[in-house]
Amino acid sequence: MAVESKAEQRFRVAIVGGGLGGLALAQMLRSNERVQVTVYERQVEVTDRLAGYRIQMERGAIAMLTSRVSAGVGKNLERSIGEQPASGHAYSNILKLVEEPRPWSDGAVTLLGDATLNMSPYTGKGASLAVANALELAKCLDQDDFLDCLERRRTLLNGYVKTMIKRRRKQRKAGVFVPRLVFSGKNSVKVDLRDSLFRIVNVAGHSMVGVRRVVGSNRSPHVVLKIEPV
Repeated sequence: MAVESKAEQRFRVAIVGGGLGGLALAQMLRSNERVQVTVYERQVEVTDRLAGYRIQMERGAIAMLTSRVSAGVGKNLERSIGEQPASGHAYSNILKLVEEPRPWSDGAVTLLGDATLNMSPYTGKGASLAVANALELAKCLDQDDFLDCLERRRTLLNGYVKTMIKRRRKQRKAGVFVPRLVFSGKNSVKVDLRDSLFRIVNVAGHSMVGVRRVVGSNRSPHVVLKIEPV
């Protein structure tokens, strides 16, 4: 049996969970010939993971999504991201109960995606943060000294963890603010203030659209140049 030399041995990376963050990281590491990546996923497929707290969407957006998939998938999709009733501060309170991750130091294990991010469904940042963390972690693993030196590996992972926690803490604050603004509970004064604010924002938004249309109509049309070979 052929035995790889030390120079030919590949650095083995195990990713537990085939979610968005895990698959994004695996895809980013595929180009590194020194890294051997294995993704472990308990589900038979990684395309049917509609679980967790639902994402709030408008009815029109849900109709558009369900019209583009089969009937069976559409039902699961609507259950997962359907409209949500006003729930007061229920989700905000749950979010507060979840402890923030504390910095840790380990040269072989780190976390990514939902394992560290309990995102609010009202700000829609969970998926983008998982990919951002995957990109940050992939940059660490792409460095040659990360693969060869345990101390350097620990230093790089510590930097990744601090960046990840800082990013998550910022989004956590926004995740608490938005549902508190949208769901004002039974306080009629807060409800009136919220509705007035939304009306102002709505009018301002439509005004900006109107201004852009007027400005756009006064602009000269774009000139398209077609270059033909001589």
